[in-house]
Amino acid sequence: MSRKNSILFRSCSLFLIVIFGFGFVFAQDKKDDNNSDTTVTTTTVAPKVVIRGIGNGNGSGGGLYREDEDDLKITGATVRGRLIYEDTSRPLRYALITLITENGEMYSKYSTKFVKTDENGEFVIKNVKAGTYLSYVKSEGILNQDSYKFSSPRQPPGEKNENADSQFEKITVSGLGEFQIVVRARRGGAISGRILYADGESAVGVKVEALRKEGDRFSNIPASYNSESSVGKAQTDDRGFYRLAGLPEGQYIVRVIEPVSHNQNSGQYIYNVRDSQGSILKTYYPEGENSKNAKEIEILPGQEQVAIDLTLPERQLFGISGKIVKKQSSEPLTNFTVSFFKMSDRDELVAEIYTSGNSATSNKVGEWSLKSLPKGKYRLTISQGSVYTSEKDADKKPTQYPNMSKDIEITDKNLVDLDFEVPVESSISGTIVVEGDKDVPPATGIFVIDDKTKVMGYSDSFMSYNEENQQKVKERPFRVGKLSEGKYWLFFNNQSFYFKSATLGGRDLSNSPIEIKEGEELKGVQIVLAGDMGTVRGKVAGYDGKEQAVVVMVKTGVSLEQSRFGSFSAQIMPTGKFEVKAAPGEYSIFVITFKNRPKTETEAKEWFQNIVKDAQKVSVKSSEIIDFSLNMPN
Repeated sequence: MSRKNSILFRSCSLFLIVIFGFGFVFAQDKKDDNNSDTTVTTTTVAPKVVIRGIGNGNGSGGGLYREDEDDLKITGATVRGRLIYEDTSRPLRYALITLITENGEMYSKYSTKFVKTDENGEFVIKNVKAGTYLSYVKSEGILNQDSYKFSSPRQPPGEKNENADSQFEKITVSGLGEFQIVVRARRGGAISGRILYADGESAVGVKVEALRKEGDRFSNIPASYNSESSVGKAQTDDRGFYRLAGLPEGQYIVRVIEPVSHNQNSGQYIYNVRDSQGSILKTYYPEGENSKNAKEIEILPGQEQVAIDLTLPERQLFGISGKIVKKQSSEPLTNFTVSFFKMSDRDELVAEIYTSGNSATSNKVGEWSLKSLPKGKYRLTISQGSVYTSEKDADKKPTQYPNMSKDIEITDKNLVDLDFEVPVESSISGTIVVEGDKDVPPATGIFVIDDKTKVMGYSDSFMSYNEENQQKVKERPFRVGKLSEGKYWLFFNNQSFYFKSATLGGRDLSNSPIEIKEGEELKGVQIVLAGDMGTVRGKVAGYDGKEQAVVVMVKTGVSLEQSRFGSFSAQIMPTGKFEVKAAPGEYSIFVITFKNRPKTETEAKEWFQNIVKDAQKVSVKSSEIIDFSLNMPN
């Protein structure tokens, strides 16, 4: 899914949780720099460093920087500097350094690459354009801008904390010439300890992670620029010891992941911490498999928390296996993926980048197997792999199959004969137009949600940005395939338009789902969009910028089921500001939070009735902007 589509989808996903059974994981929309109101708050503000030119810019790199054709052309200033530790003022030797703009753009994108400091910590960066920069340092245990990134539902993967740039000195370069600077590198915090097995043996080669707290959740610190490693991850040595360095200040929990492979037939492994990312064998410090029982550890810059030791529990592990066959003929299906997650791993305290372990693939006779699974309840999901056709069969449409799920429980033995009988796909197709004979916006895709299972399906245009999807047209076809038999609600992914109508053979689909049978190709759905949306904007009083929250507008008089087509929403920015675009009409407007959402469909209906009854009301008119104030719910 493209990044733009992903952001559009996430902006309304929290409200869909309430309606559809709460099975999604989200990330906050990237702030629009032109519309956001960012207030930087920090306990210490680094001083601004203004660099004055002291030469004519003809100095050489002294062997630290390899000149190429671009270096011989003087297009900017030469910056000479020395990199030292902030706490000792001693040189930081053989580290990598570059300059980035204040908004995080790498200076190296248009001028130079990282340069390496010498034995005295000195470096040279050539052809620096006039402007204000921040230094970016890569060295073990040193904080840089990437140290303040998050991988969590509040921010897209790799987005910086809004206070990140304030932690680093500003460097201003004006004009040509030669400039001298001193860059002070700040050590991060560290956590160290030892991991043992229950029998007292050292746990060798297990993965240890420090998860940083953001709001009420914990998440990994993503990989730094141009690096395959991440801060906060380590692998134990031959005595079971580990050390996590370069941690930004904050609250952390520590967990250990045993590097098992759940795939019975895998024959290729890499011996490093990345090899254990699919394992579900997790233990949190000081003990236990649930993060809710984990002890929080406070980290300050340069501080080390030692003796954070953990003993792994004894486990009974089991295997599961089965076959995947075509429902109509019992023909074995090969190259189908079987993935899984443990139901108890749906942990709201930890923002997982992934939710399943190593997957298995069905072989030529449809067989698959997984191993090293502890007791517990699981959900298995199968999906069709890539389908390849030969040149002679290029005109033939390959058979497509829907995804299927099955819930199982492992108690005290291996489970066999977990077979899947897979039907051929069902599909929904039709056309999209815009009211007033206007062009259909590029890459407007359709997605559907099963009324019972909550499984989602997407049209091709939702998933890609190819040239055909970018063309201006008055009518755009769509097709959502690989569906199972069932009832489906329609949605689309463009926030500048709304569903004016959705019909099939003259039947209104706004208040009821589309029902399709096994193997059926349901054609002729007509979707009409309109773009005369109004805007409700304002600020939510009492919002601290930490909790995941959404402003929701629901059309007056609709039921929970009908609100699928009569609701609009937007994420609340960390500043408390919000902006919701909605179709003209009368609405109830309110705030919902991820933490306080209903847990069941029954609770959701009662919650919906109560919150709509007590909500403030707002009238939206075509293309008008309304300023509105809201309060956080109690």
